[in-house]
Amino acid sequence: GASLAAGVVVNAAGAFGGRLVQSLGPGVEPLPVAPRKRCMWLFRVGGGGAARPVPPDNTPLTIDPSGVYFRSEGSGGRFVCGVSPRPESDRDCDDLEALRQADDELFEETIWPTMAERAPAFEAIRVESSWAGLYEYNTMDQNGVVG
Repeated sequence: GASLAAGVVVNAAGAFGGRLVQSLGPGVEPLPVAPRKRCMWLFRVGGGGAARPVPPDNTPLTIDPSGVYFRSEGSGGRFVCGVSPRPESDRDCDDLEALRQADDELFEETIWPTMAERAPAFEAIRVESSWAGLYEYNTMDQNGVVG
């Protein structure tokens, strides 16, 4: 292989940044970044009435102690939500086919019940869409990588 000299190198490989660095050979310091699957859902909540007020359209990012989060998305009772999988289920994602489908079981069993507990109007929601993508997971301390 050829050698290249550079004053600065930018690794823009995202979730595969760690694997890119690993491919450079044994003399390069490893980068603790791995691809992990993350999912989000977009849902709409109807009018809650006086007994179940709907969180406002300017609801900020709200994070439950369990890690479940939601925030408003535009207007009209639309929200996005998600959660990181439990550590024992959070594995590197090598199967890009797995990104074709959000983990709806995670939504049904973990996210929805937690949100309904926090905001009772979320007991009656309609999921409009969902997506799955890769997250650049820092395996050392889960913080961003700079430098």
